Amino acid sequence: MALEGDLRIFQLPDMLQVVSLQKKTGILTIQGEQDIIAISFLEGAVVAADALNQSVEDGLGQVLMGTGWVPPDQFASVVAEHQAGGERLVDLLLARGLLDRPRLLRALREQTYRLLLLALQWREGEFKFYVGEEVSFEEGFEPIPVEAVLNRAIEDLSREWIPGAPRALDPADRLEKVPYAGTLRVLGTDGESPTDAPGELWLPADDARLLEATDGKQTAGEVAASLGLVAPLALFGYLRLARVGLVRVFVPHESVPAPAPAAAAAPATPVLAEVPGPAAAGDEETPAAALVAVRLRRFAALLAAAVALLLFASAVRMPLGIATPFPWQAEIREQAQRLHRAAATLGIDRAARAFYLVEGRYPEDTGELIDLGLLAGTPRDAAGRAWQIVPSAASYQLLPRGAAAGEAVTEGITGDFLLDPDFVHFEGAEAARALVLLD
Repeated sequence: MALEGDLRIFQLPDMLQVVSLQKKTGILTIQGEQDIIAISFLEGAVVAADALNQSVEDGLGQVLMGTGWVPPDQFASVVAEHQAGGERLVDLLLARGLLDRPRLLRALREQTYRLLLLALQWREGEFKFYVGEEVSFEEGFEPIPVEAVLNRAIEDLSREWIPGAPRALDPADRLEKVPYAGTLRVLGTDGESPTDAPGELWLPADDARLLEATDGKQTAGEVAASLGLVAPLALFGYLRLARVGLVRVFVPHESVPAPAPAAAAAPATPVLAEVPGPAAAGDEETPAAALVAVRLRRFAALLAAAVALLLFASAVRMPLGIATPFPWQAEIREQAQRLHRAAATLGIDRAARAFYLVEGRYPEDTGELIDLGLLAGTPRDAAGRAWQIVPSAASYQLLPRGAAAGEAVTEGITGDFLLDPDFVHFEGAEAARALVLLD
């Protein structure tokens, strides 16, 4: 079975997580920006990695010379012997006594991780996963869990992609949005592939959803839990957003120390309070006038409360309209609405697909997703309308209540390698042959 996709839509950390959770055995090939890398998996863990444009001699040599375990001249001599005689490089290193097996396996492990780290930095590319019953790897190589790869990559990329980061990004960190002067677009919502229009920044749907949920108050772990993401995938999403300057780690403003008490000053001349004089005869307030004033004050208080309640209800129902009410903010409002719509529909789609895996059908409404804990609450669009699901046997439509049919989003199991039974195709399987008995 071959699973393939585009790195701009389906991020590599997500793909690694799927292979890990399903404990797949096979080879993942990634054709990226600089190279083609093949990663071998055994029951969901990494056991080898190779690159088209980087030979074993180059990759292993960088590791060995970086650690100082093999002098450069001796390594070059072994490489020349390997190229002349065809014997495996690792066998020659062991036979010449330049390495023992534990160090060799550590070096191969480091070389494998470096190739994975390179692939995790690619923004564009295509991948294909081939399922197999077995893969080849070095004897004694201990499989590397995907979670260990992602955690180490988060630590290494945090210092590179987050300016001034003193440490790795952590689930306990709070992040905040950074204003973007251009136009944000969402892949799959605003188009299937990015355009080259100036000022546009295209985001994968998962990253747009993460950006929408970022408020500077919740920690990265809390945002991940609210979106149904595991922490490493959410942290990778934040790293990608930080890389393009859309988020940063929230740093609370330091409290300003109180100024030192001033030196005691000479006692000031006391100021006598103004004593009101007797009221003029025409200034006296009659009982009727006092009653009218009281009623006016009560009416003003009730009017202010009603206006405040109306504003609060509008903010809940249409938060984008309250935040950006002016005509010249139409583009900002439209951009925020696209992000809000992409985030909401992606969250519902994830929940609906998980429901399908469990129940074998799509839910009748969002209430079934809430009852199973797949959604935290009733999702709404930017105008405050609740989303409704219209299911069928192999697909469903998602649209706001009371909306026209043209606003519907249609999703289905067709082409989904997890749900579509027709997607699984084992190449090379021969049709069953009839058994003929001859007398």
